[in-house]
Amino acid sequence: MNRKAWLKGLIVVVLFGISAYEFALFPEAFAEEENPLGLQVDVAGFLNPSDTGKTYLEIYYSLRRQHLCFKEKEGSYTAEMQASLFLFTEAGDIVDQISWTNITLVPSLEALKDRGYLIIDQLAAVVEPGEYTLEVKVEDRLSESLSSLTKKIVVPRIGGLSLSLSDIELGYLVEPDTARGVFYKNGYRVMPAPPGEFDPVRNLIYFYAEIYGLKSGMGLDSTYTVAYSVLSEEGKPYKDFSSRTYGKPGGTAVIMSGINPVGLPSGGYFLRLEVIDNATGEAVTGQKRFSVTESIDRLAARGVVWDLDERHPEAISIDNEKEAKLVRNQILYLASKRELKTYDQLNLTGKTNFMKTFWEAKDPDPSTALNEFKIQHYARWDYANERFSRFKGEGEEPEGWKTDRGRVFIIYGPPDEVERFPSDLGTKPWERWNYFGLQDQAQEGMAYFIFVDEDGFGSYRLIHSSVKGEIQTYNWESRVRMGNIVR
Repeated sequence: MNRKAWLKGLIVVVLFGISAYEFALFPEAFAEEENPLGLQVDVAGFLNPSDTGKTYLEIYYSLRRQHLCFKEKEGSYTAEMQASLFLFTEAGDIVDQISWTNITLVPSLEALKDRGYLIIDQLAAVVEPGEYTLEVKVEDRLSESLSSLTKKIVVPRIGGLSLSLSDIELGYLVEPDTARGVFYKNGYRVMPAPPGEFDPVRNLIYFYAEIYGLKSGMGLDSTYTVAYSVLSEEGKPYKDFSSRTYGKPGGTAVIMSGINPVGLPSGGYFLRLEVIDNATGEAVTGQKRFSVTESIDRLAARGVVWDLDERHPEAISIDNEKEAKLVRNQILYLASKRELKTYDQLNLTGKTNFMKTFWEAKDPDPSTALNEFKIQHYARWDYANERFSRFKGEGEEPEGWKTDRGRVFIIYGPPDEVERFPSDLGTKPWERWNYFGLQDQAQEGMAYFIFVDEDGFGSYRLIHSSVKGEIQTYNWESRVRMGNIVR
């Protein structure tokens, strides 16, 4: 496993630039009196290759940007936070402590209208296995608002001769990382999800874990199997996902995948992983708690949805040719050729009236005040542009919707399962998106899409799909040179 070297001391604070990473999360969450900054903390333990008697512990924390106070400074707006971390033994003795200052900035106060942004950061420590108390405090220097969280944690003993599994890290985002930034793991940036909370409309539940102690040798089976499932809060089986068998890359391997929370009612769950070494029959399991926010229909019924009128005024009234072009792009994957031809022939008033009729025809429940289909579509549109746009210059419109992954996401929604395969010797990075609810549209078996990063710069292209009407390349395996993947 690729593991960063330590700088000094027990705990190493990792900051990047002058601000922590910001990540858009919807719907917006509100601060509580006792936690005014929306502080959330999580941890995950991994094998420490330089000292197998200790554990490499990653500590993740997040804040709600909307709850910080910003002041103008040299043409932009900044917020400054004073943070501290304490690690105690069960007996209350301080193992170590550290304090640091973090600064985040926005170009204008207008940017703060995008509520629900998380500021995410990561620290790391090498500690003895055992039970600890972790305390994290963050103060907004301008408002003097203080959030403090205390959490009991168990640092596992990882490694040894037998098959073992790291802790599971939950993530909001997994993407190729050639810069080897703070969240770098085996060719990918894994953006942690300290709250462990996921929106079924906008978020996939990504997860990352490491496997240790796989056996290999002459005459031994060279594969291992990974199965994962979702358990209820009470620990009862709720949903099983298909298992996968892979070739062993060595004595260690990585689990990096994602599932779609759509279909999971709001509430708490456990993600359960099981790994089987097919050479020995040895198995190991791990689980991680997560929660799902309310589904889009329940949010819409309560009126708790992001402000579509504010985010997309062109969806209400088309006032100029620039907005007319934007709206055409927004409906390109939904409208028929005949509808697009009609739209193109209308003036601005006609286009506005056309769109009113267009969305009304797609409203799944006209008896309600909100059009759930329209809200869902614009949520997908926003996600595609936020997630899949690349090399966007200042003032340029995001074009994630034009990419293959953006198009598939807008049309079919979030995949039920994402399998990610980083580059290896002779293998290009590639992804497989599985849709369990589209079997009726598949040529045979499961509905899936294969995307390949053919240029190495994260520009994933769709090269094959089992869905009718999509591109089909029956020798697609040779395009990615799958190598050690067994189907």
